[in-house]
Amino acid sequence: MRRKTVISLGIIAIAIALLAAYELSKRNSSNSAQQEPRSICHFSIIWPGKPTETNFEAGLDPNAATEQGVILYTGEFVERLPNGVVSYTASVTQYPKDSHTPIAAKEILEAAAAGTRNTESNRREFQFGPNKFPALEIEKTFGRAFHRQLFVYARHRLFSFGAASLHEDLLRGSSVRLFFESVSIEDDDA
Repeated sequence: MRRKTVISLGIIAIAIALLAAYELSKRNSSNSAQQEPRSICHFSIIWPGKPTETNFEAGLDPNAATEQGVILYTGEFVERLPNGVVSYTASVTQYPKDSHTPIAAKEILEAAAAGTRNTESNRREFQFGPNKFPALEIEKTFGRAFHRQLFVYARHRLFSFGAASLHEDLLRGSSVRLFFESVSIEDDDA
């Protein structure tokens, strides 16, 4: 009788371990699978997995934005690959509505990229999307890490998207390319 109980408990333990392993593999495969574009906080993007996000917009007083801006959203995701890790980030900062001028847009983009000039390997100023929002894309090396950043100033919001890795070739990979190519900024006057 005692032996049957021990065997039964052993079978139950194995079943639980197999079920846990299955659930973990299912979660890991869903994190690495490409997702549909996700729309949040006035932009949409395809993350390479489920990001950790904080959305401050819901409780924000629209008049609370200061000259320094108010952070509306932050998101991050770490993709673990066989040959290294890529860290993805996104953020949205809102400025006062009256700060939307071409001069202010250029100043805000430059301030967002402040301190990167001597570490940059590539810098491109351009107009982003069909609404031609001012944008700045930067590739840089900081210490041993390689970074790619995209800053877009749309109306009175600064959108920042980034990817970083210790392996430069990973920043040329399909997940990073899709992350940046999928960025879409909503054109609202809010």
